[in-house]
Amino acid sequence: MYTKIIAGLCIFIVALCGCDKKDLPYSGNIKDNRIHLSQAKTTFYAAVVNQRTPAQSDSLYGFPVTATFSGSGFQKAPEDIAVNFELDYSTWDSINAVRQEAGNAPFERIPDSVFTFTQTRSIIPRGADYSDIARFFISARKLKGGRNYMIPVRLRAVSGGVPVYNARTIAYYVISLAAPVPLPSNGWTVIETNSEETVGEGEANGRARFVLDGYNNTFWHTRYVGGVDQLPHYLVVDMLKNQTILGLNITGRNGSPTGNPNVIDVTFSDDGKSWKSPVAFELDNVYTTQVRYFATAQNGRYMKLTVGVTMGNTPFTYLSEVAAF
Repeated sequence: MYTKIIAGLCIFIVALCGCDKKDLPYSGNIKDNRIHLSQAKTTFYAAVVNQRTPAQSDSLYGFPVTATFSGSGFQKAPEDIAVNFELDYSTWDSINAVRQEAGNAPFERIPDSVFTFTQTRSIIPRGADYSDIARFFISARKLKGGRNYMIPVRLRAVSGGVPVYNARTIAYYVISLAAPVPLPSNGWTVIETNSEETVGEGEANGRARFVLDGYNNTFWHTRYVGGVDQLPHYLVVDMLKNQTILGLNITGRNGSPTGNPNVIDVTFSDDGKSWKSPVAFELDNVYTTQVRYFATAQNGRYMKLTVGVTMGNTPFTYLSEVAAF
């Protein structure tokens, strides 16, 4: 079903790109040349931005926009050819209608405060087959996670009378926000917990150590065989040395809507005995990785996570992965 939806959407995008009777196979005539947008294709162009923490300075991510000269005549531009790019939302409503019919979230327009496209003109130099690179930029710090942004860029005007290949004039850049890169955690261990399931989940699940194994299909589960331990539940992680922590990537157990942590208190210690003031994170009831930042950087060798409230107010809880950055 998913494959059919994607295939249908790709065909729909091709239709929206403006194919007409001019888009015939190249004739072999020396004057038969056309210019197209290099990034244009039948699927969306993935553009990934690494998230910035409140303690980090902003980064501007630039994404390339270029035009390509091709044909059965000249293989290189016979003269300098100016090309222009612009945002084009003419197909926006149609694409979103197809997405919603397929059960997908509609795309959102990226805010002006996040996006800049100042260089919208470029040149295909004489003797070249592609243009100098134009770029649009995205502010990493201003971009919000969990949103569904898409930027449609079209090749519009071309100088020198060279025609445009209409089927490849528009590119759809889908912007995704990647979670911050976690600190290396080789050797980190869970040295203490008040509850873990060592029987009911088999050998490869249930134990507290699985929150650090790097796999989202394993998890820590609090005890339920032989008795159910009551909230709160906690883990203590030894990070081997004093670390500066800006936030956490927290991944819930896949497919279990009740029992996921709702509120987690996080606190740090230099010696594993004296603990600093805790910081409370409220989590959503999702299975994807959630990024949570500390208002100010935290320090310590030992990190303690305490689950005080769960989804569905269950006495048990579980976590797939915890990573610090």
